[in-house]
Amino acid sequence: MGNIRSGIRFVLVKPRSPGNIGSAARALKNFGFEKLVLVDPRLHDKKEPEYFERESRKMAWNALDILDSAETFPTLEDAVADCGLVIGTDFDPQDYCKVVTPEEGAEILASQAAPAAVLFGTESYGLTREELSKCDFVIRIPTDEKYRDLNLSQSLVLIAYLVFRAGGGGAEDLGRKERPASQIVREALANDFIDIAMDTGFVRQADSKTALELSHIIRQAGSSERSAGMLRSLAKRIKAKLKIVDQ
Repeated sequence: MGNIRSGIRFVLVKPRSPGNIGSAARALKNFGFEKLVLVDPRLHDKKEPEYFERESRKMAWNALDILDSAETFPTLEDAVADCGLVIGTDFDPQDYCKVVTPEEGAEILASQAAPAAVLFGTESYGLTREELSKCDFVIRIPTDEKYRDLNLSQSLVLIAYLVFRAGGGGAEDLGRKERPASQIVREALANDFIDIAMDTGFVRQADSKTALELSHIIRQAGSSERSAGMLRSLAKRIKAKLKIVDQ
């Protein structure tokens, strides 16, 4: 399972707690994962400059190598640009999201041949609508209805464990799977169809709920290199007919 674990990155989007970042590193170390990614981490400006590093390192017990090698990106797009699969986590996903159980999400991740990312939103608000629209699947962790407040690091350790367990078999079949399209290609594909939708009046604003849902659908349809290539060719022909100029 070594190749599988090295290809999966755990992405914390705008994390606010240094303790959660350290705990995340420790959780990944326990299950043999190596890639921790931070997107625009929100530091506590009112604390002393050393606070963030001290607290995160204190929680990353015996996992300082994971913490020290964590990559930081300014945007989510940069963090997942080369990923063939992006799975989000959210307690209340949008209607257009393809929701899976933690076990189903783990099976999908464990069977992925190309780089994949699991996203965890901010401690207060989770993932935004726009961030969720970039996910192929969204994991919803079921909890008791009376109390739905899983900590970020608790959610991460659960998913890491399930992927670790799911990756125990089937690795020999990975080479025969269809090659996924990168996030850069899928982003361009979605933008092509949003341009078409705007030009035809199907949507009025590129960041509207309908536009985000359309973007999500197109990303799903173009999940493989072959399907993305076909859809991009179709989009280019349509744009040529409509005389839409690429921005």
